[in-house]
Amino acid sequence: MSVGFLICWVAYVQWLSNISVHMQSLNIDLYYYSLLWTLNGLLIVIMQPVMAIVVRKWVTTLKAQLITGAIIFAGAFLVLTQAEVFTVFLLAMIILTFGELFVWPAVPTIANKMAPKGSEGFIKEL
Repeated sequence: MSVGFLICWVAYVQWLSNISVHMQSLNIDLYYYSLLWTLNGLLIVIMQPVMAIVVRKWVTTLKAQLITGAIIFAGAFLVLTQAEVFTVFLLAMIILTFGELFVWPAVPTIANKMAPKGSEGFIKEL
């Protein structure tokens, strides 16, 4: 599970560290990169109720949530490899956001379920 989370996180961080530079190298203004993250936040807020239904009815286990999210992340990066104009970056961000909606809520839930009884929410030093 940790390896799966690490893979998702490493891929996700590429958006934070490299995509803005790549977009600027394509002469796409930084404003549009910021717009992508604004859209990301709006979609997350708007889609939460829909995702609750999807998870309850179709993607019912935490493992399935992580796998579904990872596959969607991969799809976003596949689209991203073809991005040379803003609209393709926009499509990739929309796909990435749906991956986020599956992966990131599952992570703290898994940590909570794996914590010893009475220690939920705490990290104990080894």
